[in-house]
Amino acid sequence: MMPYYLLFLIIYLSSYYDICKGDSFQIRNSLYYLGFLTTLFFFIIFTGLKGNVGTDYEGYFNLYSIWGVKNYSDRFVSVQIEPGFWLISHIGNLLKMPFPLFWFCIACITLVTKFIFFRKFSPYIFLSLLIYLSGLYIERDFDGIRQGLSIGLAYISILFYLDKKKIKYIIFLLLAISIHYSSLVFLTIPLLYRIQIKKGIAYIIISIGIIFMTLKVNIFSFALTFLPKGYIESRINTYMTNSTYAGSIGLNIGIIVRIAIFILFCNIDCKKLSITQDVYNFLRNGFLFSILCFLFFNNMEIIAHRLSYGYRELQIIIIPLCFKYYVMDRNFSNDLKVLAFQFYSFYAFILFYRMINTPHLKEYYEYHFIF
Repeated sequence: MMPYYLLFLIIYLSSYYDICKGDSFQIRNSLYYLGFLTTLFFFIIFTGLKGNVGTDYEGYFNLYSIWGVKNYSDRFVSVQIEPGFWLISHIGNLLKMPFPLFWFCIACITLVTKFIFFRKFSPYIFLSLLIYLSGLYIERDFDGIRQGLSIGLAYISILFYLDKKKIKYIIFLLLAISIHYSSLVFLTIPLLYRIQIKKGIAYIIISIGIIFMTLKVNIFSFALTFLPKGYIESRINTYMTNSTYAGSIGLNIGIIVRIAIFILFCNIDCKKLSITQDVYNFLRNGFLFSILCFLFFNNMEIIAHRLSYGYRELQIIIIPLCFKYYVMDRNFSNDLKVLAFQFYSFYAFILFYRMINTPHLKEYYEYHFIF
């Protein structure tokens, strides 16, 4: 497991730039961007050159080498893989690209999209990467690359929407959906940018969600009757009938922490964060959406996770924003700010440690390079 800890250490040491950087020092700023690019390089090497590490690597090898060579008109193929991921797999096979090279290319695209998105919104990029490492990265960009790539493209579509480039927003969002259908949730982007939900209303909806979770209400058993036959209907049926996917999650420390983070973020004036009201609305509403997906679909573990995933990971930006507002922008002494940073880093490390040492997953994450 040592390579994982080395990666965490690189980000941790780089994060000192976040709490110590000063705009008046050109050399320090140059080092900051050098650290950013160096960290991206290490992420790409660590991900793109891994061997059979993680729970999904062998599965993706089979998707690429078996289904990627067939025609998508084959109905059995179309229920195994989304058209976008089949297309890039098919192109890779036509170019006679070995699977490790295909994996490396996907890793590059996925990681670059995430780093661009985080750099755009986060006030402290390395503090964001500490949170990113413990969730979205390990679970999706390092392992489940199909959804990781899809989320990355959806994040780029968000940037285009923010810049009022609607055509590019639509193109990238459609690409994201074609690679993993869970990105359908990002069709709500325009709505989430505009609506302003009062704190009290948000808390009431969360409370209703907790009630649904407690009573184990299965919404999908009702919604399934309205879905057309096809890939989505087939996958949900599989999830509902397979005990591996259909288990109930219940109340856990993760959702409690996310609700607490949401409450902290709701009590921040966006004008003091140097972001626009629309961006603040999107971050808050998107994070709320992820919490509600987790609560209302809690009775089916895989659906609760995958529907909430893209918006849940807005915490990678929201947590540093909260740290900036509640710690860095206060008239605390530098020693106290550094102490708060150590607590922040320790929290990120605990999340990271739990992830790679999950008892039933630990053996899958024993790291080795492809060579």
